[in-house]
Amino acid sequence: MPTRAPSRESDEILVARVAEGDDAAFAELYRRHMPSIRAFARRRTNDVGRAEELAQEIFLDAWRSAGRFDPRIAPVPAWLRTIAARRAVDWTRRAAARPPLAQYEAGETAVEANDGNQVRHLDVVAALRELPPSQRETLALAFYADLSYPEIAEQTSTPLGTVKSRALLGMRRLASLEAAGLDG
Repeated sequence: MPTRAPSRESDEILVARVAEGDDAAFAELYRRHMPSIRAFARRRTNDVGRAEELAQEIFLDAWRSAGRFDPRIAPVPAWLRTIAARRAVDWTRRAAARPPLAQYEAGETAVEANDGNQVRHLDVVAALRELPPSQRETLALAFYADLSYPEIAEQTSTPLGTVKSRALLGMRRLASLEAAGLDG
């Protein structure tokens, strides 16, 4: 089957082809709309790395939901912005529920004052040893190798959602270990 020139096709036709599993159509849709989606994500996250990850999630949602696209309801750019807005809300909620990664820089010791007199330490490396291996591996790749969630998913052959869940659970566990170390 000859390859059609996707750059000449309308967005609506591209989405229809994406719904059929056409990678070339998805690549063209991505090329056309990624700059505006990335800019939207950057405005929502105020972080270039996180914006890139959010933009990838938005396009993954577009890939998955292409079969439900209805051009009578909205044009493709509006459909993508709707997906982006929903994803950004989810992203903001998740970010509020998890502590920033910078709090757990490898090799550093977090120090907190307790009652103004006593200072306790949390050795992050020791705390990482307390995590299940899958969470430890995910966080180690994020911190030490500075990989994004999609890169970790690819490197470990793990679904992206699983990688994100492991990172979130690991961060929560580190936070609870920190709280227990500081309170106990």
